[in-house]
This record gives sequence, structure tokens and C-alpha cells, in this order.
Amino acid sequence: EKEFTMCSWVNKMLPGEDNFWAFYGTPSYPVFHLSDDLKSAEVFNSSVQLNRDPDVPMNEWFHTCVTWNGSKGETLLYLNGEHIGTGRTAKNAAVPADSELFLNWCPNGNNFFG
Repeated sequence: EKEFTMCSWVNKMLPGEDNFWAFYGTPSYPVFHLSDDLKSAEVFNSSVQLNRDPDVPMNEWFHTCVTWNGSKGETLLYLNGEHIGTGRTAKNAAVPADSELFLNWCPNGNNFFG
């Protein structure tokens, strides 16, 4: 794959940070992972730099999208339709063929939440 977009409705249900609600990749090669407060977002091990601190209240639904363009090496992060962050990756990085999408769980973590 040379590009992808993932959009989802999310409801933050646990307090604190680093509760990863989306992970895509393999256990040894993360393509991307996002925390449920959007303060931690990485694509190909490159952090997305936030334009502003996202306001993600507990127990309220919000819409988020992450999109990656491999030929540009660019990641964009959106919250409720507003662009809130940009990241840079190596151009033409490759998504492993055996990548899987996990929601509310990270293969390297011990907790399921959701």
C-alpha cells in the first residue's frame, strides 16, 4: 500500500493518556497507533505534531481520521473534521502485507479496553 485512510467514531472511556484505541501493523512493525485522546499518534515510528491540544472529553463521541500518503511521506490527523496534526515519514515506506487492524487494544500492551 502506498496510502491509507482510517476514520472512526471514538468514545474515550478511560481516564489518562496512552490508552491506545487503534493499532495497525504487525506486533514487530507498527504502521500506526493512536491514543484515545489523540495526544499520541505515530505513523511508521514518526510522531504526528499537533497543531493544537485536542479536547477529547470522557464519555462523548468524536470523529477522527488519520490519512497517510506514502509518495509524499505525509500523515494528516483530523478531529471532528478539523485538521489538528501533521507528520512526516520516509517516502515510499511499505505497509507489511500481514498487517492487522486492532481497535481498543495494542498487541504490545496487556489491557483491552472499550
